[in-house]
Amino acid sequence: KAVVSTQSTGEFFYWRVKRRVLENDLERRIKSANKKLEHGQIQSMLRRWFIEAKGPVMNYLWDDNQAVVDWLTNAEEQESVNENIRIIEKDCLLSKIERLANGSEEISFEAIVSLLHRMPPRQQEDVRKMLNSAATSKSEESTE
Repeated sequence: KAVVSTQSTGEFFYWRVKRRVLENDLERRIKSANKKLEHGQIQSMLRRWFIEAKGPVMNYLWDDNQAVVDWLTNAEEQESVNENIRIIEKDCLLSKIERLANGSEEISFEAIVSLLHRMPPRQQEDVRKMLNSAATSKSEESTE
């Protein structure tokens, strides 16, 4: 058996605890964006984000507590993490809207109208173009 010095043991646990504290904080933020995500799913996400940031060749660093702490405390990397959390939140909200809208065509229509009225004019125009394009392609499909 290898003998581990007290100093290296203390250093190991320092980085391990620091990593866990940072991961737990990040997990709370992700959970607030989507409460349905489980611990295992979130851990997989964090690993994927780490590997995306470091590159697949460096994926072995995921097992290095200090490397993960460095990643979690790097301001530039945090921008990417924050963007990922915003995407999770957006996807969760869109799923909720879809579930609510699937219940009734009338509600779907009223929701679209309400959202359109709240949008700036430029976005309203973009939505109108998309709806016209979708309607045009639907009518072309039905005539074929």
